[in-house]
Amino acid sequence: MAYGVTKAALDKPTLVLGTSFAVRGIPVRVNVLQLGSFASQLIGPEILEIIKTKPAPGAVAPMHGSDAEIGTTAVYLAVSDYTNGAVMCVDGGTSPVNPRMFCYLT
Repeated sequence: MAYGVTKAALDKPTLVLGTSFAVRGIPVRVNVLQLGSFASQLIGPEILEIIKTKPAPGAVAPMHGSDAEIGTTAVYLAVSDYTNGAVMCVDGGTSPVNPRMFCYLT
């Protein structure tokens, strides 16, 4: 639960900071990438194997994400002058259908 709460705690400050800078004419954009299950060196080998072989129940994309998905979304946020205060969810469509996506790992 702490992990989910921590991730959710970034949503409102992102919106507030993005708006605060904009109304003051400060050319700073504030956006957040919320990632779903991605293979990473930060994940233990047993969890990594589950992510690679067992999709989250109800996931629209029945696979784990790739570096390319993270990278292209990050580049979009970096170059877009119009996107500000956004929380970009890159999770294969898991969060709308299964907000507790990590429960399948137990």
